[in-house]
Order: sequence, then C-alpha cells, then structure tokens
Amino acid sequence: MANPELSTETGMYAPGCGLDNTLVAYGHDEYMYEVLRQNPNVKLPKEALYIVRYHSLYPWHDAGCYAALESDYDRCMKGWVRCCFPFAFAFAPRSACNAAVVLTPVDISSLLSPVDPVAWLYSQVKLFNQFDLYTKRNIPYTAEDLASMRDYYSGLIDKYLPGKLDW
Repeated sequence: MANPELSTETGMYAPGCGLDNTLVAYGHDEYMYEVLRQNPNVKLPKEALYIVRYHSLYPWHDAGCYAALESDYDRCMKGWVRCCFPFAFAFAPRSACNAAVVLTPVDISSLLSPVDPVAWLYSQVKLFNQFDLYTKRNIPYTAEDLASMRDYYSGLIDKYLPGKLDW
C-alpha cells in the first residue's frame, strides 16, 4: 500500500529543498566530489565541485526531472553542469545566475563579454558529457600524444589540486 504522504511529486522532500539536501545514487562522481571537497588544498570554486557532483544526473539536467526539488542555486547551476566542465579552467566573474565562476576555453577573449550569455550557455549543451563519455578511442596514443597530455594535465593539477590529495 502506497503512503499518500510520500506519493507526491517531491516524495519525502520539501519542494525546493535543493539537490544537496536529497539522497542520490553514490557513484564515482560523488566520490570525486567528496575527495575534492574535503581536501583543503583544492583550489576549485564551489561551482566546479557542483559540476563534478551532478554532471551524470541526466534525468535532472537533460529530462527535466526533479525540478520540484531544485533550489534557486540548482536552477542556476543546471546550465553550467550541462556545458562547461571540459574547458581548461580560466575564472572570471560573470553575471549569469550570479555565478562567480566561468569555466572557459584557454582563449577566453571572445567570451568575456558575450552578447547574450544565456544563449551562449545553452549553445554549449552537453559539451562536458561529450568529453566525459565520448572521447574514448580505440587507437593507441603516441608517445608524443601522451607527453603532451601529461604536460597539459600536470599543469592543471599543480594549479588547482596542489600537493597530495587525501583519498
């Protein structure tokens, strides 16, 4: 027999409670979020941590599920989760949703003053997930490819995740 108090759009949660106040499946995204959040040397803003945590919650950011649970911050961050994480980190203040961070390509000059930041934001839909899920290849990397990637990612790691991480 269904519990009528829990058979609502928000179930056991209050409307607008925010995703951070709900229980979702614990996987590698949540694990990485917790590692980054709990290490004091990590120099990523809260918006980047949010993207790490929720980028695989497709029912929310792609299908519109859980909207009744969203806080104002969740609604603001949904666009960032859908588009921004694959870029090299370059931070600049932005006005869209009062976000304090923008994750942009290395050459950010064309994006610092977009005509319509919301249109730009949504033009980048699913960009992160393309890098997260769809960049695997069956062709071996050359030694030159590996050296180039090592240099690039080592620089980012040193800048944003300095020192040793507590896993």
